Amino acid sequence: MVVCAGYDDALVLAGGLGASVFRHAVEESWLVRVDDTRVVRLTDHGRDALRPHLRLLNAALTTG
Repeated sequence: MVVCAGYDDALVLAGGLGASVFRHAVEESWLVRVDDTRVVRLTDHGRDALRPHLRLLNAALTTG
């Protein structure tokens, strides 16, 4: 597992663990793809599901 700071100082999961977390989030509709791009959007359902696990305040998990 690789955890590193991204270009904006956000933590990034890389490798197999990151891929597994991403795949699960898409399967659970926590993240949805935007058109045919690499962009994903956090859904309200995803925000609610991730909040207790990440222990973040509402402002840190925004949907759009």
